[in-house]
Amino acid sequence: MIGHVLDASRNLPLHSKDGKEVPVHYLSLSLVRDNGTSLLCGVFTDLTEEKLHLRELTAANARLTAESGRTRSKAPCARRTRWRPSASSRAALRTTSTTR
Repeated sequence: MIGHVLDASRNLPLHSKDGKEVPVHYLSLSLVRDNGTSLLCGVFTDLTEEKLHLRELTAANARLTAESGRTRSKAPCARRTRWRPSASSRAALRTTSTTR
């Protein structure tokens, strides 16, 4: 007998044979019963490397934020300037607009 357990996509920790907790993302999970034995059958994605990369990115982001805070207090803020076409570009624009 197969029973449907979960259909929603979720993150959840599972335990490997050696007892380590493994973060996984599952898409589908079903309960299978056969001669008194119950098994879970599902589709999983191991998130171990993704979690590691996320920790590294978070640490790098915090480090960069701290560094930018130190430099920002020492140096004046750069002013934003509006882009202006050069004199030759303005002349070219005037020439094309008057010839139409």
